Amino acid sequence: MSVWQAIRLLALTSYWIEAAIRVGVGKRFFDSIKESFTHPHNAVYSTQEGSDLRIALAQINSTVGDLAGNVARIVAGIEQAREAGADVVTFPELAICGYPPEDLLLKQSFLRDSYYAMQEVAERSENIFVVVGFADAIDGKVYNAAAVIHDTHVIGIYRKTELPNYGVFDEKRYFSQGLGWQVFEVDGTPVTVNICEDIWIQGSAAELCAVKSNARVALNISASPFRAGKLTERREILARFAERTGTFVCYNNLVGGQDELVFDGGSLIMSPEGKLVTSAKRFEEDLLMADIGNDTSVVHAPELGRTEEIYEALVLGTRDYIRKNGFEKVVMGLSGGIDSSLTAAIAVDALGKGNVIGVTMPSQYTSSETRSEAELP
Repeated sequence: MSVWQAIRLLALTSYWIEAAIRVGVGKRFFDSIKESFTHPHNAVYSTQEGSDLRIALAQINSTVGDLAGNVARIVAGIEQAREAGADVVTFPELAICGYPPEDLLLKQSFLRDSYYAMQEVAERSENIFVVVGFADAIDGKVYNAAAVIHDTHVIGIYRKTELPNYGVFDEKRYFSQGLGWQVFEVDGTPVTVNICEDIWIQGSAAELCAVKSNARVALNISASPFRAGKLTERREILARFAERTGTFVCYNNLVGGQDELVFDGGSLIMSPEGKLVTSAKRFEEDLLMADIGNDTSVVHAPELGRTEEIYEALVLGTRDYIRKNGFEKVVMGLSGGIDSSLTAAIAVDALGKGNVIGVTMPSQYTSSETRSEAELP
């Protein structure tokens, strides 16, 4: 048995022990064995050395609670990436269950089904590495986790260490803090995995892992909500992490609206020098591909101005709020002023004009011109 085979066996043994604990098989026996695999969680797996690493970032629009629909999107992304010759494909933070799952995480049945959904994704991962976010429940705790999958096998699980608890984030209420790190090799290239906030904190465990493991690539899966101007802040933080660790940072951000939140995508890859290598579209699903170390075939998504990005966020948030709640049409009360005209334009761009019904609601201040125009067919 080679060294790499022994390490892979160790990683797989740790994984199957955790799987057995989840389904309640021989818990006391496995508890006594599991401790030796827990700290650090540093599963390593490698393939034959070869050409530059081709990475795909599948920027998808997940829906909270729609496990079947999310799995279908993920499987489609895997197939598209594999057909394009990718060695690795990543998906956003908690892509399987949707972000933020909030009180769904208090339901044991949901956590069980989320785990089975992750297994379903693994079964469809022939001949490719997959990194996908899911809610990992073990030993009475729930973790914001990333499964590292290769050729239908889960070879490791990374658990988020930095849990944001400010603004729109409430992760400490639902998740336990992860320990250890996750490193694997693809074609002789060391690759590390981390989740969203892990990469925002200077001196974090994720940064230490990238340095100590001599990783060439850092895969970050994220669900970073939109606010005007935030893309510039993200790029600066990712660039600094890349410079400090000497890694290519492959950042995959969620896209879509979920209740009051909007996720704008904008996934990207930063070079070890902190330079933007390539970027994905914003406010829509996209598959970003790049050969690490080869800058000749990259693309950059169009940049959006402040007004344009705010408008696109309003359109996406409206579209997903309506459709994810099972509606098709909206009825709008319109006064004829600029504010109601803008609202109507957002609704039409989000849903199509055939799905927006406008009802004039004049007041004593409404002009005769506005009243007559509302009667036009």
